[in-house]
Amino acid sequence: MNDKVQEILDNKGELSKLIIGRSFRQSAVVLGVGTDTIIKYSKKHGIADLSVKSPDVLYRDLTREIKWADPIIPSEEKDLIVTSDFHIPFMSKFWFNVMMETAKKEKIKSLVIAGDLIDAEHFGIFVRPGESEPWQKTNLPAIREAFSRMLEWFKNIYITTGNHTKRIFRQMLYTINSNNLLQIFVPHESDRIHWTDCDYFTWESENGLWRICHPSGPYATSVMIKAPTLATDLADKYDCHVAQGHRHFVGMAISKYRRKLGIDTGGLFDAEQLLYINRTNRAPIWDNGFLILKKGRPTIIHSNITDMNPMMEKFRLMPGWEEDMIE
Repeated sequence: MNDKVQEILDNKGELSKLIIGRSFRQSAVVLGVGTDTIIKYSKKHGIADLSVKSPDVLYRDLTREIKWADPIIPSEEKDLIVTSDFHIPFMSKFWFNVMMETAKKEKIKSLVIAGDLIDAEHFGIFVRPGESEPWQKTNLPAIREAFSRMLEWFKNIYITTGNHTKRIFRQMLYTINSNNLLQIFVPHESDRIHWTDCDYFTWESENGLWRICHPSGPYATSVMIKAPTLATDLADKYDCHVAQGHRHFVGMAISKYRRKLGIDTGGLFDAEQLLYINRTNRAPIWDNGFLILKKGRPTIIHSNITDMNPMMEKFRLMPGWEEDMIE
């Protein structure tokens, strides 16, 4: 180890600058030292302490007690707003405002975010050319602003882990989890936010069991599978109603065998800001939208009806949907 490297390791400010926007493994490669060395000096300087006023580095103190969120929404919750795919900082402010105003109008105080609250573009493969600002500077202010507004109205917020959040976990060698991110985003209100490391919540409503999820795997990401085919397949598999994020389409239909509802919820993203959908590809046009569940009865608020939404018009109204499920 040369003197310059040792000087950086011994200087908290210099080491912090190196680590911001990089995983420990990436930082170790830059310095030409082992990952264990980076972790050792990070802990020595207190960079690993999540209680610091400006937590610029994502790191979990391995002695810290981790509180895992149970992936069950209490049945006491009678009504829900179900959203997904904010992809902060590439969130649609218009659709976010529509969601907030709808919740207030319907007097619904519980929110479910079915994955991909954050985009974590810096940790993915679709990095913007010329992007130089670390994600803490471009993402954290937008994330904190969104949480601040949501917490002004919602009593409880339930969040599942999506594939974009997993980008951060992967880059940090799985030394952190959703609880650590929560402590960074909203350290003073985390008791009202329930973020599970699972990709789903279950909820026993007055009209049956729901699985609210952010599915993964090749089948979940195939752009040629029409909405809501995957949701209805999952409804048959799990024998319950399914509301899912991830695919950025809107649609609702009845499953083939179990006669349960399968719903694609759309998302609150701003498609014009997302790099990967604006590249030349075969992906259909995405739909914004979210779901109202009042006593288990669904109403979808959505941007438009496309070829990905073959049954949207038939089932979009709340009353009487269960009657269509009878043979």
